[in-house]
Formats: sequence, structure tokens, C-alpha cells
Amino acid sequence: MNLWGFAKKRRHSSAAAVILLCILFAVQAEYVSYSGRVLNQTNQAIAAARVSVHGTLLSTYTDANGEFTLEGESSGAIAAMLQPRSSPLIARYRKGTLAIDNPKTLLVSVKLFSPEGRIKTSVSSFDPLVNVRLESAFAPHGMLLALIAIGDCRYAAKIIISGNQCMALTTAGSEEVLSGLAKTTASFSLAAAAPGYRPGIFPQTQSTASNLTLTLTAQNSDTLGKFQMYYEGSGAVPDLSSGQTVQLPIAQRIHVIVFGEGYTAVDLAAGKYESDLARWYSEVFRVAPMGYFREAFIIWKYPVASSEHVVADGQADSYFKIRVVAGSVSSTLDSTAAIMWPLITTQFPYVPQQYYPSTGTTSRLAKNMTVSFMVYSTQSGRSGFSGITTSLGNPANSNQRMATAFALGQQHEFMHAMARMGDEYYDQAHTALGSSSLRQESAYISNVVCCTQCDSLPWKHLLYGVEYNKTVDSLVGAFGTNGRFHSELKCLLNGSHDNADLFGGNGNMRTDDRMCNWCRELTAFRIYERAMILNNTTTSWNTWVTTYRPAFYRVIGFSAPSPVPQQTSDGTRWFMPCQ
Repeated sequence: MNLWGFAKKRRHSSAAAVILLCILFAVQAEYVSYSGRVLNQTNQAIAAARVSVHGTLLSTYTDANGEFTLEGESSGAIAAMLQPRSSPLIARYRKGTLAIDNPKTLLVSVKLFSPEGRIKTSVSSFDPLVNVRLESAFAPHGMLLALIAIGDCRYAAKIIISGNQCMALTTAGSEEVLSGLAKTTASFSLAAAAPGYRPGIFPQTQSTASNLTLTLTAQNSDTLGKFQMYYEGSGAVPDLSSGQTVQLPIAQRIHVIVFGEGYTAVDLAAGKYESDLARWYSEVFRVAPMGYFREAFIIWKYPVASSEHVVADGQADSYFKIRVVAGSVSSTLDSTAAIMWPLITTQFPYVPQQYYPSTGTTSRLAKNMTVSFMVYSTQSGRSGFSGITTSLGNPANSNQRMATAFALGQQHEFMHAMARMGDEYYDQAHTALGSSSLRQESAYISNVVCCTQCDSLPWKHLLYGVEYNKTVDSLVGAFGTNGRFHSELKCLLNGSHDNADLFGGNGNMRTDDRMCNWCRELTAFRIYERAMILNNTTTSWNTWVTTYRPAFYRVIGFSAPSPVPQQTSDGTRWFMPCQ
């Protein structure tokens, strides 16, 4: 993590946040353990702050009370778990096994890793009690990490063994589990980062310490017209192909600018832009696999005051000149592009240096940058209006475009922009697709295709009984009509309108907490490509298929919702197989 020298600064402003750290128990030099809380100076807890051992993948996130526990071996790695679910996983060590209760007999998948990130055991079962043997996986002393899926829920278990004794078994569940599987170093510096705060660091040379304090300096909207980091990922990205870690330099990380439109000076002073930004951040990263790759991203804010609020079906003196027609952001955005691009090219500290070739759905897009606009609605008192996604051209350079998401549907629109995925619904605005949707290339690979033939589908490896889906029938098929087909009935990329009547019922076909398996894979691919780990777009998709895809399903796994077949809002179960 680039700390920009803030470790040497101590500020005493009311906006500062303080991290209180204390040691749990004395340990040997190769093992560390800390616990504490992240607070601001008014003693309010800061949730979702990352606390880590700087320079390693040993990290965790604070819970809703600002509390954290961080422990692990310096020579290995550990899971960094997000905020716990309300119903924690019941797992226990029993006679050399990890025992997992499964009273609803859902599909349970367990992957057991060594501290170095090597898979030791993989188990899948529908049994009401699933046992995973540990004895053969352990050296006489050590730690194992288990990534566990029960239905569509994700959990992690950390098991520490000394001799034949289980010294510690800790479990946590979350909407998604962020895990680091790579070798770490033996010298320690405790670091902290939180949305809205600059990262701070406290160097230390031993694994035991007490009364450590880190000060994070808040970033406020008081300073208008300046780019400010809202969240800085460490750049430590698991390389699924090798099991090692790629350390991205700051210029190579995926930069996302979240602009605010229609927020007046009064709205900014009331914290409405900050509140909406916190909601945007939480919603985007709660959907797998975004949480797994969180450290690849840097989120930026740029607070500016509009003279007037955006007015639906009218003109207003808003900063970026975005118009709203019939409740939705207008696609006429030349004025917005003319304002946005000079800000990026003259003020942004990491101006994009690489752009995609001029072909397909990625044509001329900035590679490691996307933009989102939150558009303030006086009716809702927050970011509102129906959203769209498009690419905005640079008026000064026709070879440069920016994938840009607007307004509500923040996860949905952002995935359009960042991952280059299409809408999984059919209406008059969405005509039949051509044969290019089946091309196996970076510029054309898509979540929506023109045909229903099983052997031609780009997600054919996810069909029941095929390579990565041996157990879940009636989930992956070819859903749609009139030349637009996608892989599962429900997905974040589906619609909250229009197409429900195609599937034997009515209601919302969009799920805000889950992408289908195919969209999850495409998202991971685009992250590697945008971060320039898969840098050659002529070969990146082939490299993903042959080298990264097997590891993706081995580590992150195939996701099965409940129930299967999926159902519409009125309870009608619906499955459309490929032909």
C-alpha cells in the first residue's frame, strides 16, 4: 500500500480516526495476533476498515462495531473476512475432521488450503453433516484455511494445530469472503485504511506489541474540486494461475472515480454526497467476486457543488449538465463528456496510459479506469433516477473513451461499465444479437448471446454434468427470447422490469446480492485484464480459459442459489435448457 508518507504525520483534528490495538497473547516470532477497534475521535465505530500487516496479505476488516481480530503465521497467509452474517457457520473440530452442520441438506463445497495457498483437500456433499479430514493435510504444527460454500452463502474457517491438538478454530461468514493465499514476509508494520480516510501505518519489528495507535486523516468534502482517495486497495491481488500474489503499483490498479451530480453546497455540507458514496461502495463490493479482488481497486471522489438540483424533464444549472428524461438519465451526454475529460487529463494524478484496441465492446476504452456518476434526486433525498451505462469520448482525442455508469442500479450499471457485460433482459430497445456475441475474444466475450445451442454457448463449461458443475441441475441453461439468451434465470445483470412475463410469472428478475456464475467469471477476467495482469488483449481470453479458469472455480467455486430451479416473484419455478 502506498502510504504517501502519512505514517510520519500526526494530526489532531476532529476528523481524525484512531485505531486502538492490543495484543491477545504472547506468541512466537513467526505468529502474530492483534485485536482492537477502529474509532473516530468522537468514539464512533468505523465499520469495514481494513487492518493489515503492511507488505503481506495478512489482513482483516472491522465489523459493524468497529472491532477486529488479526492473527496468523508470518510465513503463510490468512483469510480476510468481511462483516459477519447474522447466522454464523457452525463448524467444529472433531476427531481429526472439520465438521460442518448442513440441516437443510444444501450443496456444501469445501476447499482446504495450506498457508502457502496450495489446495490440500476439496469436498462436495449434500449430507446433513459434512466431514472434511484434516490429519493428512497438516504438518506437526501449522495453520489451514478452509473456504466453505453452503448453498449460496460463503464462509471461512481457520484452523491452527499444534501436534495432535487443535489449538484454535475460528469461523466467520459473510456475503463474500476475501482471501489471501500467498507467501508473506517476516517483518511487520501494522497498517489501516478505511473508506473516507487516508491510510496510516505503524512500523514495528516484532510480532508482539501493545498500546499501538494509528491515526487516519479524514478526507472531507470541504475541499471542493479536488480528487481525493476514498478507498485505496493495497494492490496485493491473488494470481489464481500461480497461487502467488501480484503486487500492483498504484498507477496500475483499477481507478474508479465516483462523481456527484446535482448536489448543492447545502447538500455537501449535510453529508449527502458522502452518505451516497458510502452506499455505492458497500453495494458494489458486496457482490462476489468483487470483494475477493477489492485490493485491486482505488476509489476516488471529486466533490463539486451544483448551483441547482437536477430537474426531471427540465433544464438545470447542475455541474456536469446531466439531464433526466422520463425518470431516466438522458443518453445525450456530450456536455458531460466535455466537462469530465479535462478534469481527468489535467487534474487526476494517474491519467490512463493504456486504452483497448478499437474493436468490439471495449473499443478505445481506458483500460484501468471507469467512472460512475451519482445523480442527486430531491424526491428521494439521495442519489436517484433510473441509470444507464455508456462510453464517453474525449473531445480532445477520438481514440480515448471512458466506460461510464450513471445514477441508480449502482452495482448493475457499474458491472456494465467495468466488466463490459450486457443487459440480461429483452425489450424493444434490445434487438437480437449477431454472431459476434459468440466470438471467444476479449473484445466480444459476453454474458448475452444470440443462440441456444449447448455446444456454442460460451458458458457451456457450466452446464449440468460438465466440467465445473457436476451436481447442480436445472440452473444453467439458455434463458431469453428473440436472439438474446443468458445463462441463469436471475442475476444482477437482469432487469427489474420488462422481461418477467417471459418466464412464466411476474416480478423482478434482478438479484442485487448475486451475479450468476458466468457473470462472476467474466468479472474476474475483466479485473485481471484491466489491472494489466492479462495485458495482451489478443491472447488474454485464451490465457484466462486455459490457465485462470480452472483456478477460479477451484478457489472461488461454483455458486448454487436456493431454490433450484430459480423462481419468479409469484413462486413459479422456471428453467430453460439449452438445445
